[in-house]
Amino acid sequence: MFAVSHWDLNKEKFVNEALESYKDTNGCTGGYEILRYAAKGALKSDNYTVEELTMWKELNLGYVILRLAKAGKLEFVKG
Repeated sequence: MFAVSHWDLNKEKFVNEALESYKDTNGCTGGYEILRYAAKGALKSDNYTVEELTMWKELNLGYVILRLAKAGKLEFVKG
């Protein structure tokens, strides 16, 4: 039997809380969490996945991710 991590059990809750917190307060903690969750592949934006956004090499990916979060354009990737 395999142990299930706290992240695996609660990732949708964690991601949604970070997105709401950042959108409402613009706090650095929420921004850090959003970037961390994006690196884990737990976020998507409309028709773009974080992997697709990384192809935009000339842009600062962190800035793009945080601007999308502030605009409410990021959501949890289910699956």
